[in-house]
Amino acid sequence: MDPRVEKAMGELDLVEAQTPVEVARGIEIRRKASGILVASLHYSADPRRDPQTPEGAAWVRKQRADYPTQGDWDREQEIDDSAGGGELMLAPTLAKYKDKIVITDPTWMPDPRWECVEGFDHGASNPTTLLKMYIDFNGDRYLCGEYYNWRRDPKPGDPGWANEIRDNAPHLLFLHNLKKPRWTMADPSIFNQKSQAQKDGTFTTTVQVYREQGVRFMSPYPDELSRADEVYMTRLREHWGGLEVPEQQPTLYIVCRPHLDTGYRIPGLHPYDCPNLLWEWRRRKRLQLTDRQLMTRNQSEKLVDKDNHACDAHKYMEMKMPRPTRKPIEMLYQEQIIQPMQQLLAERGQAPLNPMSEAIAMSRFLSLGAGRGETSRQVSLRNKRKMPMR
Repeated sequence: MDPRVEKAMGELDLVEAQTPVEVARGIEIRRKASGILVASLHYSADPRRDPQTPEGAAWVRKQRADYPTQGDWDREQEIDDSAGGGELMLAPTLAKYKDKIVITDPTWMPDPRWECVEGFDHGASNPTTLLKMYIDFNGDRYLCGEYYNWRRDPKPGDPGWANEIRDNAPHLLFLHNLKKPRWTMADPSIFNQKSQAQKDGTFTTTVQVYREQGVRFMSPYPDELSRADEVYMTRLREHWGGLEVPEQQPTLYIVCRPHLDTGYRIPGLHPYDCPNLLWEWRRRKRLQLTDRQLMTRNQSEKLVDKDNHACDAHKYMEMKMPRPTRKPIEMLYQEQIIQPMQQLLAERGQAPLNPMSEAIAMSRFLSLGAGRGETSRQVSLRNKRKMPMR
């Protein structure tokens, strides 16, 4: 037996159960109350990864950049199951990369040709939220448009805000009609739970009451898709991964102009901003367990179930994984035919295309199949003989 192991085994007889004893750098052993021996292997056992060495310190810095929070790193790499309790999940990333993730330009607007989808979360005493997300031609997503309302007591001189379906319906219809979405995903419970009282003493579903108020565009979120907040957080991290690289851009943006980024909720209709979703993102944190709870279970991955109503509306969209918007034929024509042709003519010192030439090029473009949805084909203009014929 290795002398270091023999020495550590002897020390185990002198300490209480579950007390770790170091065998060597990065290697510990402990004995459970049942007498079972457990060994732990830390990354520092490898000299190339030992943070006390220059090479190991560089490895730690590089690997740590791939983890969004310190709690994630501590649980996976530092072997700390209880790490991350009470930790803010998204606030550090939003603070560090706000200039990349949050669109604050007051003149920014989504391209009217982009398709969009919606997510809806109904609340009685909790907030009712409708969110709009636009998808550009590359598949990048822009959260741009929000209705957020909840019942609260009126202040002096203020009539107060109700959260009844009949009060919310006109605002929901306005935001919905601002740009007709591909679909609107909603919490399935409003479709199958009869919780709304009727005048005749019977009960009906929430979605039926919405339909009576003209809101008929909602579809139930599919049961087979995940509703776990932990999975939703992972999706957000995927959209914002690698942002420490200057050239890397996110694939999910949120629009919130400076005058709406106040640090507190702003109820009402925001046709082209999502201030309340941004407010909720910054407050999402892991559940903090007591020492007694940590002795019986590990729930450090769980999130606090509070202030997450706009997050739920976005989750219904995000987990549905919308497809990228197909580029219009006119845009493909310009990108794949006209622009390369004009560039080629300029390189040769020739005059640019006239309208008649553009029409001929358009006809040729359609004959290659682009007009029938085959938009991924790249057309070569420098060697026409290699162009596929049909």
